[in-house]
Amino acid sequence: MPTVATVPSDPTPQALAMLRNDPALYEPQADPNRCHVCGERETADSPFVAVLTPLPEHRHWLHRACHPEHVARMAAKAEVALASDAAV
Repeated sequence: MPTVATVPSDPTPQALAMLRNDPALYEPQADPNRCHVCGERETADSPFVAVLTPLPEHRHWLHRACHPEHVARMAAKAEVALASDAAV
């Protein structure tokens, strides 16, 4: 498993952005036929969009309306990683 990127101890936006894109925080999508965020299927009214991940060969498929939640989850993971790194 890759290690989390080393970032400055000051939780700057740049440090958090680095962590949001760190492969160590990557969570594989369990089922590409279901939204990575809400778990619902794609519909004609709510098609999937591909979201890039830190691993070039992987994508997350989710509804456009679920993208803000996906971004929030990644930011929360980055903040936890940053806090745990600062505690060391």
